[in-house]
Amino acid sequence: MPLRVRRCLMASGLALTAFALIAIAWTQFGIVRDFDQWVAERLNSAAQSAQWIPDSFLAITYFGSARFLIGLSIVVLGCLLILRRWRLAIAVCGTQLISVALIDHAKLLFERARPRFNGFFVREGGYSFPSGHALGSMVAYGMLAYLWMILVSQPRVRRCGVLIFCILIVLIGGSRPILGV
Repeated sequence: MPLRVRRCLMASGLALTAFALIAIAWTQFGIVRDFDQWVAERLNSAAQSAQWIPDSFLAITYFGSARFLIGLSIVVLGCLLILRRWRLAIAVCGTQLISVALIDHAKLLFERARPRFNGFFVREGGYSFPSGHALGSMVAYGMLAYLWMILVSQPRVRRCGVLIFCILIVLIGGSRPILGV
């Protein structure tokens, strides 16, 4: 297995471990929940202070919406099928299906209510954790970063693409608490 593939798998494992540790800390320690609430209130307050902030993050969060991610996944899957990369196509389908199931089941497991300021910029229903936008983006754009790593041969182009996908994941994930959902 090439070194860059092993690195991608290691990064994925570390991200999953970090997610599990944060989730456990949030469920077990009130101080973590209090800190989380404090951060959410500060972010929402900052977003209310300038109209460009929610406007910008509403645009960014669109790229993590189910509608966009489903379309993106179909395009990526189509490209992989055209290139006859059957295993990668199966991997894309599998990761997307697993992420949908994970989001639904994890929301029921944690039963974390939406913030009290949900609806100020955008209104979302159901539980808030894990964020479907954030987790779906991490899976979709993480898979795109992985595909980029193994399909692009030029090191500079490869690093630039992966960096762009990582920035997009962070921005989409960050957009959710900023928008108060």
